[in-house]
Amino acid sequence: MLARLDPGLAVEAVPYQWTELAPLGLSRDAAAQRVWLVGDGLRLGGGRAIAWLLRHARTRRWRVLGAIAGAPVLRWGTELGYRLIAANRHRLPGGTPACRLPQT
Repeated sequence: MLARLDPGLAVEAVPYQWTELAPLGLSRDAAAQRVWLVGDGLRLGGGRAIAWLLRHARTRRWRVLGAIAGAPVLRWGTELGYRLIAANRHRLPGGTPACRLPQT
């Protein structure tokens, strides 16, 4: 979704099911629970990964949103927001039943 919002953002979204996780230092459980941003010395998950991506977007409004979301005092809110969105992403516009997280 971020790549569609900001075409200049140089990221590649790869489903964890198609990714060799061990070289990235990720377990299958960790990959199933949250989005991960891995590369160039980065290893961020969940809300921190989204905030980083937004901070490095080409569009100023996304950078501002990323700076706010990544602020240390607000990280708990960013993580909470990430968890709520991730748990309900199958209900969001464009979501499908395949977006549903496994129930644990």
